[in-house]
Amino acid sequence: MFAAFGGEKAGDGMKKIFLFSGIAVLSGSIYWFGPLQKIDPFPDQREFQILYKAAIAELPSTAESVRIWIPVASSREGQEILDRKIQSPMPYQITRDSVHGNEMAYFELKKPFPSSLDFNVNYKARMTKPAVEQTIEEPKDADLYLKRVIVNSCG
Repeated sequence: MFAAFGGEKAGDGMKKIFLFSGIAVLSGSIYWFGPLQKIDPFPDQREFQILYKAAIAELPSTAESVRIWIPVASSREGQEILDRKIQSPMPYQITRDSVHGNEMAYFELKKPFPSSLDFNVNYKARMTKPAVEQTIEEPKDADLYLKRVIVNSCG
């Protein structure tokens, strides 16, 4: 049987009302009960496993010695390094930048150089929320970052 208007079958109206009611109840339950299950996409702290790799494929063949500094993560406000394992075929020292306190692996190589220098660091780090929420400040000494440094001079 068809209803008087719109060419709908008898009972289609009830199906629509039932379907609409089900959607409304489901939506309402998500709205009302959802806040009870707090899901924080930015918890106060998180832990990460990080693999950092560096590779220098060609060392200068004309040099007598080569010095290389590779940055390594260290603990600071908002970041705690729980474990750090460094793998390298060459000996190195951990040094600290006197201006910012950043740690670096320092290599001093003498001839004969290896064909390449591969360096891996496995970290386990804990980040805390204050580090993410810090505001960006103007550097106290902007000239330090804007200094012109000549790396290679051509002529």
